[in-house]
Amino acid sequence: MIGIDIVEVERMAHSAENEAFVRKVFTLEEIRYYEEGGKSVQTLAGMFAAKEAIVKAIGTGFAGIDYLDVEIRHSLGGKPEAVLFRGARSLLGARKVEISISHEKRYAVASALLTDEKA
Repeated sequence: MIGIDIVEVERMAHSAENEAFVRKVFTLEEIRYYEEGGKSVQTLAGMFAAKEAIVKAIGTGFAGIDYLDVEIRHSLGGKPEAVLFRGARSLLGARKVEISISHEKRYAVASALLTDEKA
């Protein structure tokens, strides 16, 4: 299965001003990566798009999955990787998820691919 999502960066910038929204949607690790890494709001938009793309690929949307059940991490080289917990992990089963994130000034986009390869 494949999932894709696009997010308007300016809309994410407004949402990110609300601390309750940030804590509801992003894990502590994601917030740390954004804040301590000096990342732009494009990074938050990309991570949000990746979460949406993943649940679309799983086929459930956020039914039975919380935003915090999907965490976007980055390797030392910057490659995005998804780590799933609780409801998302259960619905993923034995499949593996690969993601790609891209952004520019106005938009962030992400895609997710589920494979039968073990995670």
